[in-house]
Amino acid sequence: MGDARIAPDVAAKGSIVLPMIKLMRQNRARALEVLPPDLHHYLDERVIVTHWYPGADHHRLTQAMGELVSGNWEMLGRGLALAELTGAYRHVLKPREPVRTLRALPGLWKLNHNTGELDVQWNPPMATVVVSGWGLALQEHVSIMRAYMLQLLELCEAVKPSVRVTRHEPPPNSLVIVESEFGEPEASK
Repeated sequence: MGDARIAPDVAAKGSIVLPMIKLMRQNRARALEVLPPDLHHYLDERVIVTHWYPGADHHRLTQAMGELVSGNWEMLGRGLALAELTGAYRHVLKPREPVRTLRALPGLWKLNHNTGELDVQWNPPMATVVVSGWGLALQEHVSIMRAYMLQLLELCEAVKPSVRVTRHEPPPNSLVIVESEFGEPEASK
């Protein structure tokens, strides 16, 4: 049922579960085919953005979403960034200030994840995001994270952003390093 790599105490906030569920509800027939039966209830129950949901459920929902979008993790990461940064967490997005927005990520991380520590280091033109101890640092989630970061930088009007994962070690001793190279918009220097 669950993934042995995910500890039972790992949880994800409803704010990152809800965008997936909304897409699944729009494609209900297909979602019922790819979702394990014990997760079908997510299609009918209200997902509360402030509630914590089991990490194992979040991972399995993510895998099902991957099947729905043919493994397009880029689309899922960008979609999550758009949903969060133009919705409930729009206060985090600082237009034309990509470095300031990135520096707000540790706080946003703690709102959405009950495991892991996120740190941002800025050494122009490179921002390095380091996440250690993340209970969901599995390949799908890391791919989504990379795309999320790229969408965030584009929303901030960063100049020619590129984002790459330079290190990925899965749980239990997880470590993820994501490097973003970009220029700052002229007005924010």
